[in-house]
Amino acid sequence: LYSETITPPCELWIAGSGHIAQAVAPLALQLDFAVGIFDDRPELANHDLFPRDVSLHVGHWEEILNAPFAATPTFGLIVTRGHKHDALVLETWIHRPFQFLGMIGRARKARTITEHFIQNKVATAAEIARVACPVGIKIRSQSVPEIAISILAQYIEKRAELVHPTGKNELV
Repeated sequence: LYSETITPPCELWIAGSGHIAQAVAPLALQLDFAVGIFDDRPELANHDLFPRDVSLHVGHWEEILNAPFAATPTFGLIVTRGHKHDALVLETWIHRPFQFLGMIGRARKARTITEHFIQNKVATAAEIARVACPVGIKIRSQSVPEIAISILAQYIEKRAELVHPTGKNELV
């Protein structure tokens, strides 16, 4: 008896269109994620820098961050141009029903944003605990492609948990 679970591709929304997003997006497409890029900079969020299969959401952050979710599970990745913009995106996305939400940065950045969000009642400690920061598995990545692989390895793991919630994968 052979059985195979077939599911539609999960969505991967990437806030930011810089070098990390440019490395993650094409690889995520190859890994069967439907990729969307969200940014306020049309000079970076365009099909000259991203494959045609990537959907682009360009405009004011307040407008694009509330895009409707697809019927498939949606994952979020925050890799904007700095702490200020990461916090701006997180302020909205932390309340959205992402299957998994990751944000690039060091542990210090995570502490700073956590303290700010709790102090200003932007989010609860439980909501903040759902955010993986720093995002990615620890493989001592240095280069942008290595960072992209580190990030996507974690997203593959989280996607696999949807298909195999017991943690028992047929293929390793």
